[in-house]
This record gives sequence, structure tokens and C-alpha cells, in this order.
Amino acid sequence: MRTMKIKDYIEKTLMRYTMIILIIILSIYLLSLFVLFQYTIVRPNLNTHQQLTTKLEQDFHTIREELHTLSLKKEIKQFIKLEVGHRKVSQQLYDLQNQLNISTHFLVLNSNREILASSLLDEQKNRLLEDYYFSTLIERLNNEHILEQSIGNALISSTPSSSYFLSTTIEEAGQTIGYLFFFVRPINQIQSQHEMTYVVDSYNNIIGQSHHFHSVPLGKLHLDADKSFQMIENSYYYVSRSVLHDSLMMIYTLTPVNIFILLIIYGLTSMFVMLFIIFLIAYLIAPKILNKSLLAFDSLLATITNHKPDVQHQTQEFSEFQLIYEEYTNKIEQIRSLIETNQEIVEHKKKIEIKNLEAKFNPHFLYNVLEMLKYEITLNPDNASEIIVKIARLMRYNTNLGEMTVPLNEDLVYVLDYIELQKMRFGQRLDAHINIPEEHNQLHVPKLIVQPLIENAIKHNIERVHSLTIHVYSEVHGQDFIITIKDDGLGISSTRMSEIHSLLEGTNEIGSHIGLKNTHQLIQILYGENYGLSLQSKEGNGTSVLIKIPKEIR
Repeated sequence: MRTMKIKDYIEKTLMRYTMIILIIILSIYLLSLFVLFQYTIVRPNLNTHQQLTTKLEQDFHTIREELHTLSLKKEIKQFIKLEVGHRKVSQQLYDLQNQLNISTHFLVLNSNREILASSLLDEQKNRLLEDYYFSTLIERLNNEHILEQSIGNALISSTPSSSYFLSTTIEEAGQTIGYLFFFVRPINQIQSQHEMTYVVDSYNNIIGQSHHFHSVPLGKLHLDADKSFQMIENSYYYVSRSVLHDSLMMIYTLTPVNIFILLIIYGLTSMFVMLFIIFLIAYLIAPKILNKSLLAFDSLLATITNHKPDVQHQTQEFSEFQLIYEEYTNKIEQIRSLIETNQEIVEHKKKIEIKNLEAKFNPHFLYNVLEMLKYEITLNPDNASEIIVKIARLMRYNTNLGEMTVPLNEDLVYVLDYIELQKMRFGQRLDAHINIPEEHNQLHVPKLIVQPLIENAIKHNIERVHSLTIHVYSEVHGQDFIITIKDDGLGISSTRMSEIHSLLEGTNEIGSHIGLKNTHQLIQILYGENYGLSLQSKEGNGTSVLIKIPKEIR
């Protein structure tokens, strides 16, 4: 695996994160531009467009309904036939004009094409009556009865843009007695200084517009209906488009975006320049800062490499390096202490192993087993063979100078062999129960930690009681593992308990409970002074020996 110096790593990491931060800043700026565009261009455009479309649809729907209603009214028919009620009819038509949002003109003709009522000027009236195209429209109206379309040649206006009309015949007894026209000039009634609206027919003839901001050749507006951004006379616009229902008209709403484009160009240019300057500063200054900041670290590293812990004066500039130095010296001392402790454990291990041969597996036990074996060979050879196997296994395990700790279930195998041998000797006078949860079997314990305590219970009770029962069980409390060896023997007097406690706490090895002391010392050497043996006993009520060790799984 390839390694690198911490200085190179920090420098590369710093530059990498600088790039990430710059990219995040640029992304946030671009996102802000997008949000700004949505709120300043798109949304106002769509709102204006939607409002205009809704109003125009309402107005055209109102005109169509009113045309149909007026064509059926008696007073209209009487007015056309008898030319009476002129004021009332004109007032109804003017009221309809006033309730609309768009600019309109009405025209009422009789069957002879004479103008009976109109909101047009006299000049406009004469132009209509003299125009051949208008005559053809009346002929079409006679056949279709309802007609609406744009008037491309702007009959009622001198401007190059078109108008739009809606018309119907007025009939009585199946005969056409007159005509009713409404000329419409749809313009944007929504006041906005930014959005521009156009209403065009299916041939792109402009029939209504809110602004005259550029020239429109022949009164036509040429826009691509599929594009949201379009250029008109070297200017860019955001465009919304929709078609009026039940109509051949289309509505365009345009919002100029030239200023926004300039904002993007200048903003991005400024942003890239600023980001480049930040990156350049980081690229040039970072190595100098790192060199100065890591001087103390380099000195500390050199000192550690040369095994000369004398750099305290070089690390005082930075509290972190001073802390590293102190931790380094502390760890050195701890390592030295651990080495000494480990040597003590090794020496004590050898001493304990030798004492195990003398104290734990004592000659009295072996002598009694051999005596029992002598009779079993004659009376029950198979049983004698089993005794020999168990003794051999116990001796091999007892004298094996291997690992100091083993899984609990491995140690219990030899404990069971020992108990079986003792039960062969004492018969029904001795009973033992081992109740170890399955999840505790793999917890590591010092080798031969349980057998000496069982032997101790048998040694001090079996000859003085009719029967003896021993229980072995375990439990876990937090990070502590506790094994209990409990018997129902004679118990221990308070005086004797004080002697045993003194024996466990002191260094005196004289006494009949040397096995307890050896086991207690071994546990404390391996795990510290917080661990070891503790006794609970009352004279006449048996004894419990508790082994407390850390919970370890290897």
C-alpha cells in the first residue's frame, strides 16, 4: 500500500475541499439565478398570461351569449322593422360594451344593409358600406346565420393591424330582417410595464396588442409556437402561448429577458474571477501555512523516530502537539510498566504451574485414586480403564504449560473428569451440579480456575458430613463475569473467615487455604486489583466462593 506524508495529504485534502466549496458556491449562485428567473420572469409572465386568457375567454363567451339573446328580443326586431325604440336598443348595446374588458363596437343593419345603430364613427360606417369585402361577409352570414372571424384589412381602423368580429342574423318568420355585428379589439387590460401581450388570428394577423414596441410588417406577428425563448429585433423574450377556446385566436405574452441575460453574463464572469482568485490564494498560501504549522509536528516525529523524548520546548507553541508529547511520554512509561508486569506474570505463571502440581492436584487425591484403582482392576476392569483415562487426561491438562486462559467450556471438561473421579471414590455422599448458560461457554477464564475451589470444598467438608452437594453457576454483570462455587457443607466461622481474608489480602502463603491465595493472586496479576476471589459463608450453612474476572471473548 502506497503511503504519503501527512503534509502532502493535508495539502491535497485542503485543495480538494477548496474545490468542493467553490463548486458549492457556484452551484448556489446558479440555483439562485434560476430561482430569480422563475420569480421575476416566468411566474409574472404566466400570471399575466393566465389572467388575460381568462378575461378574454369570459368576454368572448359573454358576447356570443348576448348576440344570441339580442337576436331573439322583440324590441330588437321591432326596431329593425319599424325603426322605433332606437334609444332603448342603443342603451342595451352600450351596456354590453361597458361590462366587457375588451374594446368593442356594435353595428345594427336592416335587410337593406342600412345602418340603424352603431358605436362607430361616420367615417368608419361609410368605409364599411363601401367595402366589397364587407358585402361578401354579409352574404356568408345569410347562409351561415352566425359568423365570426378576423378582418384582415382593418375595415374599421386606419392602423395596419386587424380586427375581429362576431355576428348573427336577426330573423322573423324564417326571413332575415337584419344583422347584428360586434367588432372586437382585444387588448391587455392588465396593467404591467414588463409583459407585452398580443392576440392574433390563425394567420398571425394582430387583432389586439398591449404595446407598440417594435415594427410589425403587414400587421403580422411571426413567432415560433414551440419555443419559450425567442429573438425579436435583436432582443430576447420569454414567451407564453395559448389558444382561446371555441376561437381561432391565439394569445402571446412576451417578457424581455435581455437585462437578465446581461446579469447572468456579468454575474458568472465576476463569480468565475472571484472563484479563481480564491483558488489561487489557497494554492499559494496553503503550503506556507502548512510548513509553519507542522514544524512542531516534524520535530516531534523526528524525536519519536530517534527515541529521544526531549522536544517539550518545541511543542509548547501549539497545545495539540504539547498534548501529543505528553501522551507519548505517558505511553512510553505505560509500556515500560506493562513490560515489567508481563515479566512478573510469566514468572508467576511458572510458579503457579509448579504449585498446581503440588497443591491443586495433591498427592492425597492421587494416592486415594490409585487405591481405588487397585480394587477396580480386580472387580471392574472397564471402570478401572475409565479411571486411568480420566487421570491421564487430568495430569496432561494440569501439567500443560500453554495458554494462561482458555474457554470456560474447555476448562469444565476437566472439572467434570475430576468430579467423576471423586464420585467414584465417595459414591452417593458427593453430588455436583454445573449450571453454566450456553452463551458463557466461550468466555475466557484462567486455566484450572474452578477445579481447585471444588477440591477445596471437598477437602474441608467430605470427611465431616454425611453428604456434600456442590453447585457451580455463572452470571454476567455489565463487563464482569462471575463464577460461583457453592457447597452445603459445614461453613466457616467468623474467626476463620477473618484469617482467610487476611490471607487473600496479604503476602503470607502459610495456611491450609494456599489454593485460594494462589488463585486470587493469579486473577489479580492477570486482570488487576478490582478482580479476584470473595467468600460468603456462615458456620453451619455452607460456603460460596465467587470468582470475579472481566468478560472476555477471543
